[in-house]
Amino acid sequence: MIKLNYPLNQKLIYILACSFGPDSMALFDLLFKANIHFVVCHVNYHRRDVSNFEEKALCEYCVKHHIQYEVLDTTNLVVRGNFQAWAREVRYAFFKNVYEKYNASGLLIAHQQDDSIETFIMQKRRHSLVANYGISVESNMNGMKVIRPLLDYSKQQLKEYDEFNDIPYSIDVSNLTNHYERNRVRHSIIEKMDSNERYKYLNDIAHENERIQKLKETASFAIEQDNSIL
Repeated sequence: MIKLNYPLNQKLIYILACSFGPDSMALFDLLFKANIHFVVCHVNYHRRDVSNFEEKALCEYCVKHHIQYEVLDTTNLVVRGNFQAWAREVRYAFFKNVYEKYNASGLLIAHQQDDSIETFIMQKRRHSLVANYGISVESNMNGMKVIRPLLDYSKQQLKEYDEFNDIPYSIDVSNLTNHYERNRVRHSIIEKMDSNERYKYLNDIAHENERIQKLKETASFAIEQDNSIL
């Protein structure tokens, strides 16, 4: 059974980042059924033939369910440097504006289990020095509390949830290419792993994060001990 893996407050308002993909639409439905007060945020980059269709379909779905929505049209914005980095900067600046407009208590992102494993693999390949491996359930960004309530579920489980509940969604065909490192990891590893391999990756992520936490606690203790001498 798919359910939110984070305790949201029905008395507060949240911002939902929604692309009209299967993950964010599953989160939309779960929030709606849980009587969570939320505002949908959608960014139209006009990079794909279906971008306008997705925006229109999502807005109509919001109207049908009496959900407030905000849309950012990037037509008149100039892309600077790497598109992915630029798009992320624009997206989160938009979320921040909406967050403040509605005095929201959290920004909800539909990252799921596959995303977390992909991130972990990329972190390891790059030998990244990180504060957390994979994707954390909760973090802070630009003064916003970012919450990811679907990390217990795979992308396939969320798609099955959508189909079982007749929830509309669109597939981003750019994710089917190997133009980006994350896509290559997804196609060559994530989509081919069995349940045992998935379990191993999740265990590895948990163990690595436990190790980091112990290092943080040790460092904190050492600093406190040093300060006590002064």
